[in-house]
Amino acid sequence: MDKLSLDHIAALEKLNGYSTEAMESYMEVTPDGKFEEDMYLALGEVAPDSYLAVEPTWLDAQVELLKKQPWFKASPFGRREAEKELKDKPKGAFLVRVSSQKGHYAVSVKRKSGEVDHMLVLPSWAGAESNAPGQTQYRIGTYTTDLFNTIPKLVAFYIGHPFYDDERLIGIVESEDQDGGFYLDVEPIAQ
Repeated sequence: MDKLSLDHIAALEKLNGYSTEAMESYMEVTPDGKFEEDMYLALGEVAPDSYLAVEPTWLDAQVELLKKQPWFKASPFGRREAEKELKDKPKGAFLVRVSSQKGHYAVSVKRKSGEVDHMLVLPSWAGAESNAPGQTQYRIGTYTTDLFNTIPKLVAFYIGHPFYDDERLIGIVESEDQDGGFYLDVEPIAQ
């Protein structure tokens, strides 16, 4: 198990909704698969308004599900808006936004250097037997091979594990309402 820095834990503790149980849940998330070159789906000509074999209505439904997450920004929300929003935030602060590339998302994150980096989240065909929604899994950029069934599950993993060197995301992930996704297995705190 990865060790968290005291700075990372302190930043998480400041967030509304943080709990030790939630952090343990993030640490327990594991990838749903590994990307391999043969996972590219050879469909020939793809319609300009679709991504692989996924219907545009499915993509719209995924965006609606993502709107429940505190770190998600629906369109129109580009690089400049992300940089402005993250400018005065601590390292590890992030947001996920819809990319200009159909079917893709982008993670904008405040790096330890103080710069905001934009990482494309790449969708991959998960196979007909997959329990991933839409048979689609996600990974960050081309340098990672870890695949996740949903964007919230990917985010939860990188809160508890480094996305690059010792850098982690700082945020809270709400449980998902779809099979194959992230479920926070803790009792709610009575108010």
